Amino acid sequence: MGRGNETPSPVMARVEGGLDGGRLTSERALVQLAFDCGQHLLAVGAMIVTAESCTGGMIARALTERAGSSAWFDRGFVTYSNAAKQAQLGVSASVLDAHGAVSEAVAAQMACGALASGHGAVLGGVQLHGDGVQR
Repeated sequence: MGRGNETPSPVMARVEGGLDGGRLTSERALVQLAFDCGQHLLAVGAMIVTAESCTGGMIARALTERAGSSAWFDRGFVTYSNAAKQAQLGVSASVLDAHGAVSEAVAAQMACGALASGHGAVLGGVQLHGDGVQR
């Protein structure tokens, strides 16, 4: 499986850049972007693992909306509480205390914990905030 050394595809550029100036404007747009991401993962022989908190599983739901996603979706974690972030993804209590649950530092530790648990490949990173997708 690839680990991110490849040149980003147009699909991954859309994932990293978001839609409509960095904002997903509808659930339909999110599902379409997830499908396109899945097609890219199939093409490069990679799988995805998700780690979510405030989104409550929305990304994993979009990624598994269409049949056949088990070919490229390995697993997803929804860790809303700090205790779940620590137990399931290995997020450090000191990082949570220093930066807060909704921070880049915690998101990075969540992503590392999710990747360590499955077969996901690092092809790009996305943070989803309440106001849209940011690279």
